[in-house]
Amino acid sequence: MSTNHSVETVAKLLNITARRVQQLACDGIIPKPEDGKYHLLSCFTGYIKYLQSRNYNKENSDERELRSKLLRAQLIKAQMDIKKETKELWFRSEAEAAWSNMILAFRSRMLSVPYRAACRVTGLKDQHEVQEIIRELISEGLDELSSYDLKIESVKENIMEISIDNEEQKQ
Repeated sequence: MSTNHSVETVAKLLNITARRVQQLACDGIIPKPEDGKYHLLSCFTGYIKYLQSRNYNKENSDERELRSKLLRAQLIKAQMDIKKETKELWFRSEAEAAWSNMILAFRSRMLSVPYRAACRVTGLKDQHEVQEIIRELISEGLDELSSYDLKIESVKENIMEISIDNEEQKQ
């Protein structure tokens, strides 16, 4: 039995086209034909090695992609941790508490305007003077709001106080 076969026979046994067999031979994946005939065992060996290396490279590429995603996620987490440490990034509860504190302080300031104004405008008859005093008190409140410093430390203390108060109320 001869071990050299035609391109059609090799193509049929490898389950590819005759043209693909010729391309694989040109690429050096399988040996080139001798006198128009291909050595069957060498063609099988070369084609199997080619398929294995393609599969290996595909697995490596999937693994590389997973590693890349993992490294990217670890980098993002590390950046977030750094921002948390430098107070550039807050937890949602901390931010909500800070804003709540600011709004409560402003509300308190604005609710005190009528009482503070009443003391200062008593006895005044000029409407412009009364308006100026009220405008001044409102401006003070707005200035306080615009210069309000959202501090995470004070927010954490308030959160702790609130949670302690809630625990005491439960008991």
